Amino acid sequence: MLAKLINLAVLGLMPLAWLSPLAQNDGGWFFSTTEITVFSGVAQLYQREPALGVIVGLFAVVAPYLKSLLLVYVQFSDAAPARILMPVIEFLARLSMADVFLLAFYIAAYSGVGEMTTRWGLYFFTSLVVASIIASWLTQLRLRRQASRNQGRPSAPQGG
Repeated sequence: MLAKLINLAVLGLMPLAWLSPLAQNDGGWFFSTTEITVFSGVAQLYQREPALGVIVGLFAVVAPYLKSLLLVYVQFSDAAPARILMPVIEFLARLSMADVFLLAFYIAAYSGVGEMTTRWGLYFFTSLVVASIIASWLTQLRLRRQASRNQGRPSAPQGG
């Protein structure tokens, strides 16, 4: 139940996090706007390097959100879709670069690359990324427990 609540919160709050101010740019060399959000960062990257902007947008925004959507479906359905979708979710989790995006952003913010002041959205986005990881982990743990319980049950007699 906890994993479901966490994941639903992540799904609802993630679009807000993408629009939240991650940092205030005070004259840096890369960002042209003063307030940096996930979307503005991806958009500016797209303006400079379109292919890279699309890749970062897909892996930092689309893949993590799609992973959370599929995870909600698995969490609210029976075991059959879970067996099919969990490998897809695990693959999307590997493609997901929201955590890498955050790490790069923290390094840029605190390494003296330009003058950036962190804002509340950075911590909000970070907490949602961590919550998403926890929800995935709890769901996988629950599915493994269910599978091991089902393996311990005697099978129904077969007619013959």
